[in-house]
Amino acid sequence: MVGNVFVIFFSKKKATIVNGYQYHKALILSSKSLYIIGLLMTILELDTIILNYYFGLEKTGVYSIVKKISLLTSMPLVAINSVITPQLSILFEQKRISEINLLLKKVFVLLLLYSIPVTTLIILFSSELLVIFGQEFKQGNNILIITTIGQFINIITGPVGNILIMSNQEKLLRNIIVVITSLCLVSYFIFIPLYGVTGAALITSLRVILQNLIVFGLVLKQSKKYGK
Repeated sequence: MVGNVFVIFFSKKKATIVNGYQYHKALILSSKSLYIIGLLMTILELDTIILNYYFGLEKTGVYSIVKKISLLTSMPLVAINSVITPQLSILFEQKRISEINLLLKKVFVLLLLYSIPVTTLIILFSSELLVIFGQEFKQGNNILIITTIGQFINIITGPVGNILIMSNQEKLLRNIIVVITSLCLVSYFIFIPLYGVTGAALITSLRVILQNLIVFGLVLKQSKKYGK
């Protein structure tokens, strides 16, 4: 992927074919907006730093493991994004809207079929799952449920961020992420000292839920503009 980006960057063409895919410079390198988004995602790791400062390594370790387990629900979304993004870019440029809608419907159904049973299993057997890492991790039971619900919303809303970028609205996506991330960071400093790992988990999940629902709403509004 990194090599592909360099090929696109140094190409003088607006679109470059790499490994059979047509990559669009406007999609991949909406540079400043995407760099800011990446930076903000990195800054969000501040929750573990604050937790470690107030509650020590044990609580931080439990929280870190719980976050990684909850991410299991959203793994297919990452894989699907890497596959369909070039296809969506080409279809959107060629204004083949009906094909875009059909592709996205298939993606949403696939994500639902995966996420519902996996999320249910994680919630029902959260204690048993955490005991695998040691008895001390059993205390993260409620935190795992909270973060898993956040990731469930993330996956069922689908690749909405990529859809906004594809339709040349990466600045709008950036602004949404900047505002929500800023609120999230302030909330970490308030709620983590008061409620510990539970406070961190709640704020993290609320950020994921709010961000994805807002972007999902914008994508729905945009789809109505195209008649579907």
